[in-house]
This record gives sequence, structure tokens and C-alpha cells, in this order.
Amino acid sequence: AAAAWGAAPFTAGVIRTLPNGTDKRHRAYSGSPRPAPYFLPEAMRWLVERGVNRNHRVGLLMENGVDWVVAACAIMRLGAALVPLSTLLRPNELAEQLAIAGVRHLIATPGLRGRDFRAEIDALDRTELPSLRNIWWREELAEGGATAASMAQAMEARVVPADDLCVIFTSGSSGAPKGIIHT
Repeated sequence: AAAAWGAAPFTAGVIRTLPNGTDKRHRAYSGSPRPAPYFLPEAMRWLVERGVNRNHRVGLLMENGVDWVVAACAIMRLGAALVPLSTLLRPNELAEQLAIAGVRHLIATPGLRGRDFRAEIDALDRTELPSLRNIWWREELAEGGATAASMAQAMEARVVPADDLCVIFTSGSSGAPKGIIHT
């Protein structure tokens, strides 16, 4: 079974002691001496194995943290467009942003701060979300196999500055939120 790259808690580890006597630290997965950025290739392989491709829109509905950063970087390095989604969105707002951005794949935390995102997302009217093909829950995120390594590297090599990088939504404080595409 593949080890989950997003499930283990983090621990701080000392990289080196600076001349002023303070320790420079990194955050690593428990039981691993590797800093979190080393999990990026594994996340990229996982996404490739599930069909994420260049120019796909991938929504990320997770709490802020290292796992979010690893997933976001993996999405963008493959040439897919990241669509960060706030965990504060109400279900109707989430559905609207998923539809406007044309999200094809969604990676979500199952719950946070008493909210059941599984139930909320399951209750969405999927006919209103024609682009949405896959929903993956945070605990499903695992290392990709070696077979996807060369494909992930090839996809990363094809990314060009003109590719869509992310779709960021405005706050909506003066009207409906607008999705702005960044390249």
C-alpha cells in the first residue's frame, strides 16, 4: 500500500545551527528525514495517475498548511491550473466558483472546524457542474507509482509561461466574485 503524503503530522527538525546560535528548522513528515518539498514528485505522480493533465482546472479545498502547498505546487508544475477554494465558502458559493472556473478535478478535506465537506459536496447538484469529473478526499492522497514518474517529468517540461497557472476569485465584497486567470 502506498504511504499517504498528506496524512502524517509534521515535526520540526533542525537543519543547521546559524552563527548567531539559533537553529534553522524545516518541517518534515513524522518518521521521515525529508523536508516537505521532497514530497512534491510523489504528489505529481499521484495526480498524473488519476488523469490530471495540462490545462485541466484542479480545485483545492483544504486548510492552509504544508499539504496544501505541496498539492498546489504539484498541480501547477504539471501545467494544470490551480483553483484555490476557501474553506469558508457556503455550499452555494462553492458550487458557483466550481462552475465558473470549470473545475475538472477537486481535492478536498472531508471536514474542518465542524463542517462536513463530504456531505456538502455530495449534496451539490452535479448537473450544474458539467466540468467536474473527479472528487478526491485528502486522505486519498498517496505516493504515485514509478510508472507515472516519466510522464510527470515530461508534463512538467512542457509547461510554458503562457499556460494558465491559477484561477483566483475576488472577494465579492462589491459584487459577485470574479475568477481571474493568472498565467
